[in-house]
Amino acid sequence: MVGLAVSDPAVGALQVTPSEQVNGTTVTPTRTPSLLAQVVDPAGKPLRAEAEIEHDPAAPEGQGTGQIWSGAVDDVASGTQAGITVPADTLTDGWKVRWRLRAVAGDASSAWSDWQQVTVDVIHPGEEPLAATSGPVIRTDQSFSVAAWLRWSDKDGDYTVVEQKGAHQAPFRLGNTADHGLVLTFTDGDTTDATFEGVLTGVEPPVNEWFHLAGVYDATGKVATVYLNGSPVKSAPVNVTPWNAETSMTLGTSMLGDLDETRVYQRPLSAQDVAGLHASAGATTSAVAPAREQTGTTEETEEGKDGKEEKETTPEPRTTAGSTVAAGESFPYNRVSTRQCQNLWETKFPNQPQGTKSHVMEYWRVHTYCTSRHHHWQIYSDSKKTKVGAVIISATAVMKAYVGGWKTNGEHAREDASNPGTAHHPRDIDVWVRIDDVVYTESKFMAPIMETDDHDVTLEIKAKSSTPNGATCNLTNSKVKDGAGRPVSTITKDAEDWKADSQVTGKDEYWFTFRSTATKDKSDVEKEAYHGISYCTIRPYISIEDKGWLPDIRNTVYSWIGLHAPTVPMWDRPRDATEATDNAPTLRCDLSDNYTAYYGGCIFNKVSRIYRMSRVDPPGAKAVSLVAEHLWHTRELPDQTVPDETTTDSPRKPITGKKFPGHWPGTALHNVDKKAKTADGVYVRGRNKTMKTKICNLDYTAAERAGKECDEYPFNNTKEGPGYRADDHDPHSQSWNFSIRPVLIEHNKNAGNHKQLFEVQNRVFHKDAFWVSVI
Repeated sequence: MVGLAVSDPAVGALQVTPSEQVNGTTVTPTRTPSLLAQVVDPAGKPLRAEAEIEHDPAAPEGQGTGQIWSGAVDDVASGTQAGITVPADTLTDGWKVRWRLRAVAGDASSAWSDWQQVTVDVIHPGEEPLAATSGPVIRTDQSFSVAAWLRWSDKDGDYTVVEQKGAHQAPFRLGNTADHGLVLTFTDGDTTDATFEGVLTGVEPPVNEWFHLAGVYDATGKVATVYLNGSPVKSAPVNVTPWNAETSMTLGTSMLGDLDETRVYQRPLSAQDVAGLHASAGATTSAVAPAREQTGTTEETEEGKDGKEEKETTPEPRTTAGSTVAAGESFPYNRVSTRQCQNLWETKFPNQPQGTKSHVMEYWRVHTYCTSRHHHWQIYSDSKKTKVGAVIISATAVMKAYVGGWKTNGEHAREDASNPGTAHHPRDIDVWVRIDDVVYTESKFMAPIMETDDHDVTLEIKAKSSTPNGATCNLTNSKVKDGAGRPVSTITKDAEDWKADSQVTGKDEYWFTFRSTATKDKSDVEKEAYHGISYCTIRPYISIEDKGWLPDIRNTVYSWIGLHAPTVPMWDRPRDATEATDNAPTLRCDLSDNYTAYYGGCIFNKVSRIYRMSRVDPPGAKAVSLVAEHLWHTRELPDQTVPDETTTDSPRKPITGKKFPGHWPGTALHNVDKKAKTADGVYVRGRNKTMKTKICNLDYTAAERAGKECDEYPFNNTKEGPGYRADDHDPHSQSWNFSIRPVLIEHNKNAGNHKQLFEVQNRVFHKDAFWVSVI
């Protein structure tokens, strides 16, 4: 009988986790990594995996020599991966070590594996990127622009905001250094001894407040520019030869602080573009945060075929996980208080001495507006042209709009976390006013005959409706009531009383509630009455008046206001404006049946509504990145989108020169209602869907579509969608500025739900303009 020899155990596929390759070296960011290897016993017996770590002989002097630690794990099934975690307090940050592993089965064991080198480089707070893309975002050897909102607490921090790094260097760096302040620099190559040049502004970043930083590189002009809060700080020539890094982009690469609304473009933005990015902040809904599901009317209710309208279904409110927030739950209104608004003024206009020409600070969001300014009256004697006194007042107003809950629960607004427990109607508009920093002065020679109550200061809130369909905008409540207990929109006190009350919490702030109403007419979707839309313009004023003790006293305001009167507006009113052009904050209110889960609401319609998406799915967020990637391609690589050939010609002709609308800050997209029809009587959404389906089936194989849905851009519910024609009656006037791409069903559904949430929260209706921004 011949005996068969059984081989010894074997070990292979060694790796350490977590780790990455940095310049050819394995680096672990933790002092407690796991050592992994596949272990095999030919007889199929369970194995013991043993590991040992020692100082690498090639390590810098002073780290130590010899063995550091050994450990093992038992009962590892043959053919599986063994994992041994290094205990805490074993390794030290910065050490260069090596490790090996072997497998033991009974009395037999494998040979020790070859030594594996690893460097311990612990990531400390501020050293790790906040986010990273799956691949390169831009070509760094071409023109590009990068912008972001930041908040740092250290003006001397050595920070990198955005980076797309090669093996040794990054082609560019937007950030801050202790020596040079805000910088945008470039390297001359991907080598360890590369040199750099670029924009060294010498300007320190703001601290403990949000600021907007942008860097623009114009490859044609070979010049780079740094912008701070929308204004250019410094430009400089770039003489190094640009090079491209085909690597992932990191956001918040190395910094301590906050990062938001990062934008990257493959083109040099103009100064106007950057100013627009800064000005548009906050007028958005971000797609990078987890979104609750919108369970009211969904895109499945759109017309499925030309000329046929599918039945709409509106589910009842649900309480299961993933349902729309219930009525009474807080809504993301993006509020600021009157005190916060005043702080914004002081941040924007620091070190303003009292009595100087006033500046106006305005804060615009979809559901919140605030304005803060200093008002200054100088009081003169007409006969002697002599200054006899002055009144200076800091006045701040915050206006709040609301959004409704489920229609089946009645007309109730969702709760405002800044004012919890207060019930509102969806069409209510709150105005909060703070009168602060009151200064009242008298000239010495007039003091004996002037009384401290000789000059009254009046706060008045005026509201006016501006729509024909039976609209009103009336005061319904206020902090101060008249003698009969009715709300009032005017408060008058003498200057000294305003001054005293401004120092007392509860007396320095007043609120007023207005309600906008209108008649709803469902007969014509093209008319605003279809959604019960009304407009309400709010105009807060401050005025000063004397009591007539001296006939030749008159009150005047600085001529820059554009009025020769004792009354001044609290908002940014242009010089010599009429009521139609005075820029007063106006709200658009509705009671639309389109959004039954968010029934009714008001918005500041002036605010640009921008739907943001990210090509990186953050932890905890529903996956939408494949849809975002599709939209990004329509902006950055328009001629590489599908279709690339016409369908109205035989044979099909190539499509070139595509220009996609809707990308901020370019031409807007325009929402179309599901009942809206083209000039030739076809449902707009139905025509869009028909063209999408046609291209999806024509230009993609069944294998390419398997497990996926075709995503379209511009969206199906927009005028500019896939079916758009310059002449509705002529198929040959078809616009080819659209793209169709199969994406995973999960991504497409999630993106559709999140976009609907954006539309609902921003009250996007028929013909409303909106934009898309993808990072």
